[in-house]
Amino acid sequence: MTKVAITDYTFDSLDVEKEILEPLGCEIASGQCKTPEQLIELTADADCIIAQFAPVNSDVVEAMNRAKVIVRYGIGVDNVALDKAREKSIPVCNVPDYCVDEVADHTLAFILASTRQVFSNSQFVRSGKWGLAVPLASMKTLRDMTVGVIGFGRIGREVCQRLQPFKSKILVCDPGVSDEDVKESGFHPSDLSELLTQSDLVTLHCPSNAQTQRIMNRKTINQMKAGSILINLGRG
Repeated sequence: MTKVAITDYTFDSLDVEKEILEPLGCEIASGQCKTPEQLIELTADADCIIAQFAPVNSDVVEAMNRAKVIVRYGIGVDNVALDKAREKSIPVCNVPDYCVDEVADHTLAFILASTRQVFSNSQFVRSGKWGLAVPLASMKTLRDMTVGVIGFGRIGREVCQRLQPFKSKILVCDPGVSDEDVKESGFHPSDLSELLTQSDLVTLHCPSNAQTQRIMNRKTINQMKAGSILINLGRG
């Protein structure tokens, strides 16, 4: 019998997993593993491993004796020791469309809340005061703004599409996507330096990898316009 180990989950139940896997003859072993020791105990003899946030580090992967695949509940796989999995010829898979709409919606909510000064004004009213907490001029209109989107994957594209009705100028920076693709989608391709210097608001939607780690640092933040907004809802 194939053993599927589910290391951790934030769902109410595993009914969906059971409905799919049990008819295939799979045995499901689950836990809420927080430490490498707990993970090793659960996964050492598993054929398939499904993980959400648990730290599947190199020691955990090294201890896997039968693993044929490691699957992550989500898009990013930064909690899995990819080098060790590659060394042991264990494929690592993700769920590329996991929460794409949810993150894009959340990003738009943050963009609107920050440009319209919702946070400051809400706190002002809750403190018993009335009127505006900030100068009216600080409440920006998206039509008049240039928005820079770093990362043009599934989520970045959805964010751009949600911004289109607001009539912002949208700059896109993604070295892995051709300028033609960006233009055909109705947006403006840009390199990182140009995007940072021209954008009134920058939102990050790039994966977490060696190329994107610390993409926003002292140097790049200093390139941004004075008074511009940075939103980070990406894995990086």
